[in-house]
Amino acid sequence: MIALTFGLFGYKIEFVSSGMRFKDLNFVTFTDILDLIKSQVPEDSSLDYKATLSLQGDGNKKEFLADVSSFSNTDGGLMIFGISEAKGLPVHANGFTCTDADALILQAAAVIRDGLDPEISMRGIKMRVLTVQPNQIILILQIQPSLDGPHSIAFKQSGKFYARGPAGKYQLSNAEVRKAVSAQGLLLQTIRQRQQTSLHNLLNTPERLFIGPRIILQLYPETSLLYARTHDITGIAAGARRLRPLGNVDTSHAYNLEGLLLSARRPGNTVDAAFLQVYFDGSIETVNSIIIAPHQLDANLLERYIMSAILDYMKFYREETNDTNIRAYLTIDGLSGQSFYATQAGHLLAPQTPPARLTFDELQLKPFDFDIPDLFVWFKRLWRAWGYPNAHNFTDSGHWKFEHELRAHR
Repeated sequence: MIALTFGLFGYKIEFVSSGMRFKDLNFVTFTDILDLIKSQVPEDSSLDYKATLSLQGDGNKKEFLADVSSFSNTDGGLMIFGISEAKGLPVHANGFTCTDADALILQAAAVIRDGLDPEISMRGIKMRVLTVQPNQIILILQIQPSLDGPHSIAFKQSGKFYARGPAGKYQLSNAEVRKAVSAQGLLLQTIRQRQQTSLHNLLNTPERLFIGPRIILQLYPETSLLYARTHDITGIAAGARRLRPLGNVDTSHAYNLEGLLLSARRPGNTVDAAFLQVYFDGSIETVNSIIIAPHQLDANLLERYIMSAILDYMKFYREETNDTNIRAYLTIDGLSGQSFYATQAGHLLAPQTPPARLTFDELQLKPFDFDIPDLFVWFKRLWRAWGYPNAHNFTDSGHWKFEHELRAHR
């Protein structure tokens, strides 16, 4: 059937099965809405038609929150206000009366933000208004599946949980709520097992990289892994969308069974200086074996390369996979005998010798809300491994002192 769906380059109409989602609402027009009626695209677990939207009164707010949370607690989807339906099929797209669309969007956002527990990130919710005629609008609400849930209705202490099935929303039983919570835990367990297995393999392939300290960065997108999504990653091998391994080194690329491998190999060498594996499911693993010079770790350089790489990879998740939650892992191996150098520290030799391998805390990064201070805990651990009480290149609030310079050269 014809349906609204998403592609890497925005909105399009195509023949698809159920499970509609938008990548970008900016391309949707009223003509596209009319096409839904012409093609008789039915409601399902990821699409709901509503003749009108009112947020006046407690009852209307509870119903709105039940609808939003049902999408968020399941596979996400689309609500279109201003389309009447009969037996799940769209009938008319007359819109509904609204004299101030901007105020309505702000009110809807406030109700969502304050009315669910735990709070839903508004980065996972997008709204678009189409004007049918003066004071008559259609409101499209796109809701991403949430990995912070399941979400209950906190408004007026309702406490109810909702999800969606083929027939629309339904209230979750206590057993279903427990199952949803268990599924979240199982996902994290699966990600952590995969990370540990991959880390073991990366640490035990000496023939693949230069001999020396290795910096290993691993990123796993929760939404893509939970729903077994695959992505078109052909565009990131070259051009404006090109990704590079940690260290921002030039690469050659080749496709393998798991995705795209970008390798940095100097002329005449048989091993890589760095590489980046981008998986079809959106996971990223990158290793660099030349950032840390022999017997001396330059903290300023290491911090810059890690931050620059993370900024690029967060952009990838925003623009290519639309993931909202990323599990991030950092490991530095081979530190035995390494001295520590940082301009701001004022001397070469650190107060103590670090362990041979540094493993950093697991972080949950949010591509649409990411900022440099999100990495502060990593670098604080790095400096403390050499005996410093704090990360000298950071302010007390976690801001990197050279952030402006980093962003200016990107």
